[in-house]
Amino acid sequence: SAFCCSEVAPVRWPTPSRAAFCKKSSRSMPHPVGCLPQWLVNGLIACQAPVLALLNPGWITSFAHSRRESWKVESLATDAVIAALQSVQDEGDPRWYRVSAKDRVVTCWFLTPIQNWLDKQVLRLKEEDGAVHVDAWSCSTCIFPAWFPLAPLLGFVFFWAPFLDHGKNAAHLRDLRQAIEQAGGKVTVLGE
Repeated sequence: SAFCCSEVAPVRWPTPSRAAFCKKSSRSMPHPVGCLPQWLVNGLIACQAPVLALLNPGWITSFAHSRRESWKVESLATDAVIAALQSVQDEGDPRWYRVSAKDRVVTCWFLTPIQNWLDKQVLRLKEEDGAVHVDAWSCSTCIFPAWFPLAPLLGFVFFWAPFLDHGKNAAHLRDLRQAIEQAGGKVTVLGE
């Protein structure tokens, strides 16, 4: 009889990079590829996500799959806003793959459920007039999911192909605004 992938029990390994950034959760993201072992999917994501986030091969068509907003945050200092933004990863949700802060710039990586496309958020913070002003940007990085073999390379080959985010980048920014509000900040959206 022929070998069938459905006869093999799926192996559930924690995503290596996720485990390194958030030790509270060892859950891994589900994937749509059936036969591909979970450890291989996790390895591809761990290797390719940083490349996709750095190079952003979908930048040329980003008008179709990005969102930019300006916020004014009152009642919280800059450090408290950064801590609130970092808290999205601390909640143990494996979709928030990485959150880092450096020099008042917070960078987040979000993996979409099931398909694992990488969306990147960059939030630049500055203090003005007793409030924290945030320039928030979210963008889908590639037409191929982060687990897809050679996704960064293929993303550059198909850089010209527009793709939609189906409102996901607006939802990511809304989630980040809600995290700030849950920490006690009052967020006003100044513009899109």
